[in-house]
Amino acid sequence: MNKDQKQELLAKIMKNSLVEMPFSDFDDQVMLRIQQETVATSQSRRDRKRSSIFFALGCAAGMILSFLLSVYQWEGVQNGMFKLFAQVVFATILVYFVYQIKAFVKYQGPAQ
Repeated sequence: MNKDQKQELLAKIMKNSLVEMPFSDFDDQVMLRIQQETVATSQSRRDRKRSSIFFALGCAAGMILSFLLSVYQWEGVQNGMFKLFAQVVFATILVYFVYQIKAFVKYQGPAQ
């Protein structure tokens, strides 16, 4: 084989190895998808931080309300029953939200 034949053979092999893209704008679609997922990930992190902050604020407000109910006496209201009802509602909501946060973190995966 001479040099010209080798070059022709190499050109033929290179021509056959050419990969056709499925769509004319395939690379643009892939880059757009990557950008959208990056935005969604950053929004998820922001939402996770906000949910943690509001969960802590809600817990603090519930504890303060529970404390205030135990300290102050109101006339005409059975304080013991009202206090018990408020504490049961607070505990139920607390357990429910802890369960929801646990499920959310499991679904989202570990924070990066």
